[in-house]
Amino acid sequence: MHHPAVAFAGAIGQPDAFAGELPCCYIELVAGATVTVEELTDYAREHISERAAIPKYIEILPELPKTAVGKIFKPDLRRMAIKRVYNSALEGTGAQVVEVIEDKSAASSRGCRAGRRPMRQRCKRSSASSPARGNGPDRLTNQQAVSGAAKPPRSARTCSWRKL
Repeated sequence: MHHPAVAFAGAIGQPDAFAGELPCCYIELVAGATVTVEELTDYAREHISERAAIPKYIEILPELPKTAVGKIFKPDLRRMAIKRVYNSALEGTGAQVVEVIEDKSAASSRGCRAGRRPMRQRCKRSSASSPARGNGPDRLTNQQAVSGAAKPPRSARTCSWRKL
């Protein structure tokens, strides 16, 4: 289901001070087609069932940036959105965004966004066999497992969490 005048559409999250990110859509039209942003916005409202997913900003471009294989190159679209949003925030100050540089730090390479850092689980097991697997010298019988008697040593069942 797509608009007949739209050849390609690239949807990204643009930065927002309140919500973190808002949906934004860049459009490339079919050759010879004409459509307004208002028509596309109305079309999106009618066909997108989730209200939060309706693009808050739509821009029609002569051609979307694409990779060598013809897929839409979203990092360029994100840079365009960041530049547009920050330039509108800086309006009237005499300052403007000249270039958006991608951060390739360790946090961004792990897929972190908006300053959130993932929790990572590391389970430590002793070298002894685990009673939960049913092998080893301290294997629990069914009756012991149900009653909770004879728990294995703490080192065999410890799971520690570490915040990165």
